Amino acid sequence: MIAVAVKDVFFAAKITETAGKLDKKIVFVADDKDLVKFAKKKPELIIADLNAFSIGALKKVKKKDTIVIGFLSHVQTDLRKEAEKVCDVVVTQSEFTKKLPDILSKI
Repeated sequence: MIAVAVKDVFFAAKITETAGKLDKKIVFVADDKDLVKFAKKKPELIIADLNAFSIGALKKVKKKDTIVIGFLSHVQTDLRKEAEKVCDVVVTQSEFTKKLPDILSKI
């Protein structure tokens, strides 16, 4: 199971489309509180838009068996430094879009 912490309609549509093609089950979470609650179900992967969900929430959900991938704008260097302390992988929005099929196919 894959938790998707994304509010941007473009990214939500792209993730939904790609997951459907790869027959992957995804669940969208609405906010930080919902993410923390859903993480108790131990998803294999959490995909987080770092502009919409907090680093604090990601710290709460980071578990040994859960991969956390965060994406952000390429100009957000301070946020990237903080995210790299919590996420397994941090990529720019454009990298995320390009790598999404590979990311989902490995889960």
